[in-house]
Amino acid sequence: MQRKLIKQGGSGLVAYIPKKWIDEKGLKAGDEISFLDEAGDLILSAKTKTDKKDISLNLEDDDPLFIKIILNDLYRSGFDKMTISYRTKEQLQAINETVNEYLLGFEVTENANGKITIENITLPEEEKQEALLRRMFFIIRDMFEIVERKMDRKDSAGDEAEIREDKRKIGQYDNYSRRNISKKKFYQESSSFYWLLYYQIYLISHSLYHLHKILRENKRLKVSKSTIELLISIKEFYKTMETGFFKQDLEGLKAINSKMNDFLYKNVMKEMKISRNGESLVLYYIAEINRILYKVNSPILGILLAKKK
Repeated sequence: MQRKLIKQGGSGLVAYIPKKWIDEKGLKAGDEISFLDEAGDLILSAKTKTDKKDISLNLEDDDPLFIKIILNDLYRSGFDKMTISYRTKEQLQAINETVNEYLLGFEVTENANGKITIENITLPEEEKQEALLRRMFFIIRDMFEIVERKMDRKDSAGDEAEIREDKRKIGQYDNYSRRNISKKKFYQESSSFYWLLYYQIYLISHSLYHLHKILRENKRLKVSKSTIELLISIKEFYKTMETGFFKQDLEGLKAINSKMNDFLYKNVMKEMKISRNGESLVLYYIAEINRILYKVNSPILGILLAKKK
């Protein structure tokens, strides 16, 4: 929607705020609103008081992965306090590990009589969302470099710990960002595109981490020069996409879209058919990263087109 600026007073300008938006946010005269500078765009945000969301549940399953999924989903859904009844030490350990690894800003505030309480203690300001997104893109770039060094056998002693920490940070930022969308704190017009973008960045981080893990566990595997060059080409696609997104270069993003798809079938798949000596698993992850990266371009284009509109 567009509104004309109206001169008021000396050099001040005002604009009419649509009634529909005011009603949706429950605003009235005297309420505060804020203006956020996001990549050169001024975004209007309502500073309305929201009720905290609490939930209590009994934990029946002992599977750590299932527990992690439950807590992550509750966090992303916007709950501010979770009281969980548990039965075993294994359940408690899985809860604590998930809080420490993935629930940014949350901490255990009570643990007694088989009940543990997890609460929102401190979260980054919503205004930091753009910086967090840039950080996520930077971390993925770093993960590409670590995997490339491992393939070329030029890795250092600290690379394993670094890529593990990179994956952890991406998981935290992904959870926090999608939580903000659930709580309607930012990017309302393009929230579905942002939700998909965060999830796909998360998937790329996992594929890069597991590719590095395969290379670590197969010390005798010598990756061919052609396979390393495939990863380098995909890394360059990623860098072009990152630059195009933050510079809002629609034409540049459109240009690499078909290139990535062609590269997957004409280059990566071709190498998979002739791969030998265990390289097929490495090529599988390279193909997966290429495929997800191709999908990432869709929400990015959606976000930029919405901004252009």
